[in-house]
Amino acid sequence: MTKNNLQTNQKIGKALINGTFILLLFFLLMQLLMFFVPTFKFTYSFISHSLLTVVGPVTFVFIVAMLWKKEKPKLSIGKGVFLLLGLTLLNFAISLIMIAVVDRFSPAVDNPIGSTSVSILDILNLVWSLAGEEAVKLASFFVLYKGVRYDKNRKKQYWLVWLVVSLLFGLLHLTTYDFNFLQCIFAIGVPSIIDGYLWKKTERPLMMLSAHVLFDMIIIGLSSLG
Repeated sequence: MTKNNLQTNQKIGKALINGTFILLLFFLLMQLLMFFVPTFKFTYSFISHSLLTVVGPVTFVFIVAMLWKKEKPKLSIGKGVFLLLGLTLLNFAISLIMIAVVDRFSPAVDNPIGSTSVSILDILNLVWSLAGEEAVKLASFFVLYKGVRYDKNRKKQYWLVWLVVSLLFGLLHLTTYDFNFLQCIFAIGVPSIIDGYLWKKTERPLMMLSAHVLFDMIIIGLSSLG
């Protein structure tokens, strides 16, 4: 790839990252408006489709390309597998605990991903949509943190940004969980802070996507067992 092509891709990637973050904020606003004014449903559906099935996944591809040759923390296969499995299981366990707590105050809504079939086409569609969700997370982090890499001199800011990103990610699911704010914030958002640790240790978008896919596959697997 020539230097000019690389610079062009970097510019496109940054534009997509900023655009994804702006679209996320607009999407959240539409969700809130739809809560009070159901007639916003069409606009919400259009933005949702644009963000999670078009702009988001494309942005994720560009993020991967932008960071492909960037310096990253050293990561052996064994360490990568350990982080992926360990943090995903931890995330899953915390989510279950949070759901049990939330259910005491507001009946939790079942995760619709559990009804996904295990056909190849459905799994591919799932991975594509999850790439869109990971793009939303990473774009939000990059914009708010004004950087990509963990900086020990900005430790507090790093984790504060990931807290905000996690809450935004939780609120992204409001309509999916029938506007159960407690469930979205505490059962989906709070556990996602773990992604901040995964990013700190790997700085690899594909690891973030793999963890998300594994998380949802656990839900699908358990649901299939009845």
